[in-house]
Parts: sequence; C-alpha cells; structure tokens
Amino acid sequence: MNYHVRNYIQSDIEVIGIIDSFLELSIRYNGDYKGENIFCVVDDNETILGVGCLNLDSTWYVIDEIDTLHKMNYAISISEDVDTPVVLKDMLMNRLIDRIKELKVKYPSKSICICAYCEDKDFTDMEYLLHKGFLMNAVTPVMKYDLTKDIPHFEIPSDVIIEEYHFADKAAMDNYHRADKEASAGIPDSEAQLWFRTGAPEFKNYSALYGDELVGSITTWLIKDNHSSTENIFVVPDWRRKNIAKELISTTLCDLKQNGKTIATLCTKGTNKDAIKLYLSYGYTLYYNLIELHYSL
Repeated sequence: MNYHVRNYIQSDIEVIGIIDSFLELSIRYNGDYKGENIFCVVDDNETILGVGCLNLDSTWYVIDEIDTLHKMNYAISISEDVDTPVVLKDMLMNRLIDRIKELKVKYPSKSICICAYCEDKDFTDMEYLLHKGFLMNAVTPVMKYDLTKDIPHFEIPSDVIIEEYHFADKAAMDNYHRADKEASAGIPDSEAQLWFRTGAPEFKNYSALYGDELVGSITTWLIKDNHSSTENIFVVPDWRRKNIAKELISTTLCDLKQNGKTIATLCTKGTNKDAIKLYLSYGYTLYYNLIELHYSL
C-alpha cells in the first residue's frame, strides 16, 4: 500500500473526528487552526489514516508588530487501525516542517518555529523530535496545589472586587483582552483560543475588577475528575504587589475544593522568577516539568 500527504479539505472533518475527536473540535471551532496549515495522510483509496496540523500560537498574531520568536504549535494523530503509525507520523511531520519553511519565505526577517512540549520522562517523543532537528529550548515547570490543605486568603484593595467573569459578548472579551495584553508585554492569548477554551468542561473565569476595568484574572477548567487547572493568571502592572494574584488563586481554589477537586495545577515559564516565587510562596509544589522543543528557522 502506498501513502501520500495532501492538503486538508472541509469534507475531511468527519473522518478526522473518528481519529481524534478533540482535534476535530479544534479545527471546527478554534480559529487558531487554519485550513492551509492542516494536512492528511491517505492511502491509494484516499482513505484518511492520519492528520497533522500547525496551529497559531499567540506570538503569531503580533508578527507584524513585535520582534520575538513566533511559534506554531503542532499536533499529529494517526488512526489506531494502521500497521505503520511511525511511517505515517514521519510523513506528516515532514510536511509540517515543509510548511514552516514556506512560511519563513513569507516572513524572511522573522524568527519562527514549530513548538513542541514533552513531559520530562517522555524520552521516546523527545528523541524523535531531536532526530527531526528540534532542539531543547526551555523548561516549563508544572506545579500543583493539594486541595485537601487549608486555602489562605489575602487582603486586597477595598475598591477591587473579585467575581466570576462571563465572556457574554465582544465587549467583555475586549475588556479581558486589553488587560491580558497590558499584563503580557503586548502578547496576550489569542481571542480564538480563549473563545474555544470557554467551551472546555467546567470552564470558569474569575477576574479582579476596579469599577468596570478588569485588572487581573485567572481561568480554570477540568483536567480529570478530581483535577483542574489554574491557568492564565495575570495582573496588570499598576495593580501588582497588592495580593490580587494570590486572592484570585484563593477564590478559584475554594471553588474547586467545594466542587470535590483534590488537586489543581498550573504551569509557567521556567525563567519567570517572579511567578515561580509567587506560586511557591502560596503553597504550590513542583509536579513535573515540560520540555519545550523548537524547530527554528
């Protein structure tokens, strides 16, 4: 049997859903997934046996504004029914590498890469990526909080309130996005990713508000039955060092504990000294590390 890789077409989506239901949902509803960056490996009968895609990292949306490393994250899924999954995975990876090279031609002066994350004990995937020309770039600590412990609370400015925040319309999204951009040196999470994330199981956002102005935020969603995330934690610069981040965490952890969770996790860049210091002082402990690998151009 011969195989080849072709471009994605919309009618492929149902078959992709059989191979990987989450990837199907991502392609359908997450605007970071663009058709021109999605590819299918098929046999002589045009049966789809696997799919590979690059999806836009938030750094890609500022490629014309900010000089930084602009990333494309990747995903590859192969049907469980095939006898040669490694061969098909490699064909798709080669096509994704060719695609990032095509994009480099469009942006010759920009630093761009394919970005991959592997758990620190996942030697097989890391070795495969190293063989393909990826390099280890960074460490991302994943930290956990034991929700069977007491949860502390912190005094915040009296004119700031923390409450559940709803992304009910574009105005609410714009308010959040403005604050996220200010807090993250001009590179906020993409709106497409955030809209998609609102559909995650048990998604909830708590934000700190000064009047109508959003000045800090934290988001949580389900990982598995007893385990939820506490991610996307930020406070805009003028409101830092006022316990807002800690009380946002406390509010979220109390909610998770009341709903039967026993563990909450978050991740942050291994070079983010202030964030790591904050989370450790709060009571988070190191859980494991993600190794960030890049195929850079």
